[in-house]
Amino acid sequence: MLSSRCSECGSVKSSFFDKTPISSRHQMLSTTNEPPEDAELAVLRDSASTTNARLAVLEEGIAELRERLKQLQSEKSALNALQEENTAILSPIRRVPPEILAEIFSWTLPGPHEAFALAGEKAKHSPWILGHICGRWRAIALSVPSLWSLIHVAGRTSVDPLPMLRTQVARARALKIHFVGFEPDSDSDSDDDDSNESRSTTQLELFDFLAEHSTRWEELNIVITSFMVPHFAALCGRLPSLKRLWIQWAREDMQNQDTVDVTRCFQTACSLVDVGVFKDGPHTMLPLLPAQQITSYRVDTSWEIHVPVLKLAPNIVEARIFVLDYSELDSWPDASIELPHLQRLYTSFHKVLDFIRAPALTEIALTMETVDDPQDTLSNFFARSSCTPRRLCVEGTPVPGVTAEMLNKHPCITSLTLLIDEDNSVDESVDIFNRHLTMLTVDDVGPVVSPHLHEIRFGVVGPTFPNDSDYSLFIKMLQSRRAPGSSCALADVLFLTYDSPTFDSATLSAMDALREDGLNLVVRSGNTAEVRWAIKRFVYRVPWIY
Repeated sequence: MLSSRCSECGSVKSSFFDKTPISSRHQMLSTTNEPPEDAELAVLRDSASTTNARLAVLEEGIAELRERLKQLQSEKSALNALQEENTAILSPIRRVPPEILAEIFSWTLPGPHEAFALAGEKAKHSPWILGHICGRWRAIALSVPSLWSLIHVAGRTSVDPLPMLRTQVARARALKIHFVGFEPDSDSDSDDDDSNESRSTTQLELFDFLAEHSTRWEELNIVITSFMVPHFAALCGRLPSLKRLWIQWAREDMQNQDTVDVTRCFQTACSLVDVGVFKDGPHTMLPLLPAQQITSYRVDTSWEIHVPVLKLAPNIVEARIFVLDYSELDSWPDASIELPHLQRLYTSFHKVLDFIRAPALTEIALTMETVDDPQDTLSNFFARSSCTPRRLCVEGTPVPGVTAEMLNKHPCITSLTLLIDEDNSVDESVDIFNRHLTMLTVDDVGPVVSPHLHEIRFGVVGPTFPNDSDYSLFIKMLQSRRAPGSSCALADVLFLTYDSPTFDSATLSAMDALREDGLNLVVRSGNTAEVRWAIKRFVYRVPWIY
């Protein structure tokens, strides 16, 4: 017998193996074209017959093994599928309570900037995609109206189809509207006129539909075009729930009457407390708003418009006062603006403080340029207000010496924020950063600058720091304020940058050592919504939709 079967698996196995050595003559014949001799033919034919028989046995065994392998693979696939089902059934996510899942879902919603970038593909993203995972997720997503509250309508991108908007409004309860109106370019090519008109018409249809549900509006963040102005009349008396209003004009040359027509509908918004106006070109809408109930005021306009509104708004808690023309303040008569509840204040020009009294102030942010020295203004403001702010933020092009004197003169300030904005070049930004680090570093030569500082925050908005930037001054400053026996109170440090800084291994090791020593050192980088919003909050900016 040439073969037998395995008693365990049934496969064919060899009963012998032909170990007959191959002669040198056979090797010679196989490597040349010489014919075999007649006496050799019988031996060669016998070898060929034996080999064929052996090959047949092997082919049979291989075929049976292949069939057996196929059966095993089929069984494995079935078991894998069953295991996947069991894993899914036993998954902890199935036992997460609906209210926890709803909270998780809320964290998947895109922010305003991301939502506009995703225009035209909303069905692929949250909250829409949540309804395509499983029946339970869909039921939970549909049962949470807040997941559907934030509505984005983009201007220059493809607009939302009305049926999709109707569905979202039906699923929501309170509505937060982010609407970027499209204003066609007046000098655009005539070939685009039809498409521009169609896009504007479609957007007006969407706005009119949303206006039908204005009683549910809680937030309106809008870029207004001249085409939209007549459509605001339908909102009069229909904004009882509106709490937040952020307005930007698509064009700065809009007529005063346009802004009056728009603003009239907000005069009776009895819940309105948060107002933001960016590039208030016509300068006529603010006095028409219900100023007495406003608690958050973030406005870019002339000082002439700011004054009467602020005088009528004693309940403001947070204010960003951006003055478009600083020269107004040089000749402005003495005026006292009482803001007894104001806690957080940003002003684009320190002279604004000469006209304000804010006894409850805890945080102040200033734009400072190289020629500015706001020390006297700041001291007089603190004395007049009898306030003791604990947090100071400076942005622009501040001088380290001026910053140091302000800190030393007002020991109530325990938190310093240095915001390097986009108006500075790379070299200027690095210089501002390094000189302030040197100023804050403790050495054996001069007095310690503001040893009472508990928190230091850095924000880099504009120019990218070079990849080979030397952060040794940053580490040296931190180490000097955390050294054993130091009188400094530094406990928290935050570094935010749109760029992703390249820290060498020595810097990273030093950071880890400082953290192990108890310093709360946080570095966040990248042009992300989290970083952008955190930096904007330094100076109480409105998170504008574009």
